[in-house]
Amino acid sequence: DTPQDAPWEMSINCSPDFNFLGMKQTGESIPVRCSRACEEEGKLEGSGIYTPRSNVCRAAHHAGIIGTDGGHVMVTRQHGQDYYFGRRAHGDQSNDAKRTDASYTLSYPTPDYLARTRKTPRFGRFL
Repeated sequence: DTPQDAPWEMSINCSPDFNFLGMKQTGESIPVRCSRACEEEGKLEGSGIYTPRSNVCRAAHHAGIIGTDGGHVMVTRQHGQDYYFGRRAHGDQSNDAKRTDASYTLSYPTPDYLARTRKTPRFGRFL
């Protein structure tokens, strides 16, 4: 059985940016399942560290975490940055951007962590 406090893995398509995830605390991490890479859809600002306006799944593909068929990614809210630098990676070009109050990094989720995630949300989470 999955423990009651296990994180919920949010499944998203190409629309959501990082603001959509509703993460409020620096250091907070959540697992996300991207339906596909979302190349050239929505904004993409930064490289390695992305602005809140950036498209989640597009950033995950740009960072090399997911392929064109989508996949699992860990999203972590970070402190804001004074400046973000764009670059070309994995066939997509990100843009430079100025200061924001928060930033987001992406990483591979471990198999153990994925095994403990729930596929349905607790009442009130992400609503």
